[in-house]
Amino acid sequence: MKMLSLLSMPSRYFNARTSDSSEETEATTGGFTVWTGLQGQHWLDLANWTKGLPSQENHAFIPRQPEGHHFPVISTHCEINFTLKNEGLLIIHGQLIIMEDGFLQNDGL
Repeated sequence: MKMLSLLSMPSRYFNARTSDSSEETEATTGGFTVWTGLQGQHWLDLANWTKGLPSQENHAFIPRQPEGHHFPVISTHCEINFTLKNEGLLIIHGQLIIMEDGFLQNDGL
C-alpha cells in the first residue's frame, strides 16, 4: 500500500491560488462536500461541510473564501482516501496521510 505522510511540526500551511468560478461551481455540484467554516476551524465538525464529512464517495473542496471565513484545521491523525481539492488554506497540526486511493489537488501559487 502506497501512502504519503505529511507531518507538521510546527504546522504546515497549504496555500492555493484563487479559483475561477467554473471550477468552484463544478466542485459544488459534483460528488464534493464543500468546506463552509460556518462553525469554526474544526475539520471533523459536520456543520462546517455542505454534505457531511469527506469520504471516498464524498470528496472535499476547500474554496478560496469559505462562507464562514474560517479555514479548516486538521489537529489529529487524518487519512485521506478521497480527493481533497484545496484552493484556500489547509492548516495541519496533526498528521495527514494520503492513502493509495486518496488524492490531494493543491492549486498552489
